[in-house]
Amino acid sequence: MELMIDTNVIFDVLMEKTPYFDASYQILQLCESNLFHGHVSTVAIADLIYCCRKQLSPEATLNVCLDFSEILSIEDLKVEDLFDAALLKWKDFEDSVQYMIAKRIKADFIISRDLKGFHQSDIQVMTPQEFVENVLLQHVS
Repeated sequence: MELMIDTNVIFDVLMEKTPYFDASYQILQLCESNLFHGHVSTVAIADLIYCCRKQLSPEATLNVCLDFSEILSIEDLKVEDLFDAALLKWKDFEDSVQYMIAKRIKADFIISRDLKGFHQSDIQVMTPQEFVENVLLQHVS
């Protein structure tokens, strides 16, 4: 099963944000164990580097990114993704870019806490908690 992981899920784990950490961390663990195949965009990695550099050394920032790259496939941003996202005319351009990458990689789900940002998505969007409670339980049963 292919999961497109939104930037906010990565930050929930990195910053141990409550009450979101547990479900987000569980999803990343499942990707690490290859039960699901997790994907993240280069946009999310760029955001991660930008934020980490404010508090960490360049070396530590690189290590954080490398750790995530061992768990998730980092999907390139293509020019077509940008143009197709612009044509969507969604309110949040970054969400439309994430959506176009998810479409290109044929994601089964987009995992995000920003459900309203993806309200026009034809790919099912779930919060980490919803995914753990609904899909994971069905998948394991």
